[in-house]
Formats: sequence, structure tokens, C-alpha cells
Amino acid sequence: MRLLVPILVLLITSFALAADVSGKWTGSLEFKGEGGQTHTAPAHADLKQQNVALTGRIWKGDGQQFEIEQGKVRGTEVSFQFRAPEGADEQVVVHAVKLSLVTPTQLQGTLQFATAGQKMSGKLTFTKGK
Repeated sequence: MRLLVPILVLLITSFALAADVSGKWTGSLEFKGEGGQTHTAPAHADLKQQNVALTGRIWKGDGQQFEIEQGKVRGTEVSFQFRAPEGADEQVVVHAVKLSLVTPTQLQGTLQFATAGQKMSGKLTFTKGK
């Protein structure tokens, strides 16, 4: 019995700390261009969480939407991939996203991908819609 109480407290605490990121999110992607200048583009996500699995879509301002693959939520950490065209030749590449739930309505993290032999990365910031 003495061992059961701490285990129950631990389980309840871990469920309470788990994030629920389902919903519509808007924000921005900040990245460096070829000349080293910082650029900002609008970013949007529609996320659906079921336990630790995450599905949904992500898109930039132009509206072309991309399906989330391999989405996971672990506590306040969110990770997923999506496939989207990049570069002058519009080659479809895998984009890796890692986010942290900073507040119940704010996600921050990074987006990374490789194109034409070059690794690219940017900073993602999302705010949950009402």
C-alpha cells in the first residue's frame, strides 16, 4: 500500500503535465535568406492530438497544406514531419519540426530540412486560436 500511493501520485502528475495541442495555430517562420537577411513568413497549423499521437496539417501563407507525419506529443514537447517542395526545382523534401509548449497557447521551436545539399533551418512560433 505504501508503494501504491507514490505510484498513483506520479501517474496523476504525468497526466496533468501532458499537453493538449489540438486546435488551430497561427504564427510565423523566421529564416535567413541566401544573402544572410532574415525573412519572416506566416505559418499555420491545424493539429489533432489523440493521446501521444499527433495528426493534422501545416501551411504557409499561400494556403498549400501539407499533412503531418510521425507526429508525437511527449509532455510539453511536440515533434512531427511533413513533405513540401523547396528550392528552384520545387523538389519535395522532408521537413522536421520540433516545438515546445511554452504556455497553454504558445508553441516555439525549429523547422529543419535539407535541399540541394544544404541544411536549412528556421524558428517557428505559433499562438493558439480561440
